[in-house]
Amino acid sequence: MRAMFKIVLYGSTAERKQMKEVLSQHLNKNKVRFEIIYETYDSSKFIKDSLFKGFNLYMICRNKTISYMLKIYNNYNLQTSRYVSGTVEFPLTYDALDKMPIKNHPLTCSCPYGTYLSRKGENIHKILHEEIEYIHRKKRKTFIHLNNGDTIETAKSLTQIRRELDRSYFFKCSNRYMINLFSINMLTARNAVQLKSGAVIPLSKAGFANYFKALVLSELGSKIWK
Repeated sequence: MRAMFKIVLYGSTAERKQMKEVLSQHLNKNKVRFEIIYETYDSSKFIKDSLFKGFNLYMICRNKTISYMLKIYNNYNLQTSRYVSGTVEFPLTYDALDKMPIKNHPLTCSCPYGTYLSRKGENIHKILHEEIEYIHRKKRKTFIHLNNGDTIETAKSLTQIRRELDRSYFFKCSNRYMINLFSINMLTARNAVQLKSGAVIPLSKAGFANYFKALVLSELGSKIWK
């Protein structure tokens, strides 16, 4: 039995109704089993209750624009996942959904999965992007901290590493730190984030100068700090 394709929606009552109608039509036609696990127009509840919980697709409608994030799986290892994101105009259309890689979960795949190659002498470490929790620059060396607790050392700068990573969900949060968005457990204050491992990382305003700044702070963040 296939697992459910889980959806989260954010928008006004009318906006959510329109998105649900088009999503239902598209997914039913393509025989994708789905459920809408959460929907709201309260930004503070949305980020608290749904943003970092299990979902396959979430859509945020604001100012006639729908921002979406879609969880997709790797062909050769269905336990490995990554995320793609983008924007489409409201109202949602069938054609817009056709362009998203939505298929039967967990067979929603994209290949190859993003990897990072770390070289030290003759040794090469091949790291899946999702295995990286955060990256720290210290005393002319850069330390890549993995979710399993291991650390890989490299002489490359944060700028060099950032060019080689998938910027859609890695972001430089301060001068010396870069974070995988999905390693975040909570925003502890205006100037710090706590990761799922318990590590607390400094956060600067410039650190959100990418898509997720707009998605997490501009779209939802008006009440985060209250």
